[in-house]
Amino acid sequence: MGFERGLIENPENTAYYISKICDITFERIKALKDLGCSGYISSETYCSADILSPQCYQNCLLQNKIGQSCRENSPLLQQ
Repeated sequence: MGFERGLIENPENTAYYISKICDITFERIKALKDLGCSGYISSETYCSADILSPQCYQNCLLQNKIGQSCRENSPLLQQ
């Protein structure tokens, strides 16, 4: 068993850590923009609806936040 126990026993802590991972992803997207990258492809399986509870997924909506960061920082996605 991996992080599933944490999802069950400490959902608030798990959501916090996933949010921090998301913040790091935002920093990476912004750094890539500064380096001249024009797009970002992401596969973040730690924040998908089949892993998180419906309540945690709705509260975090990390994929939407990552998408928003990509739109703000990628010329290809702003068109």
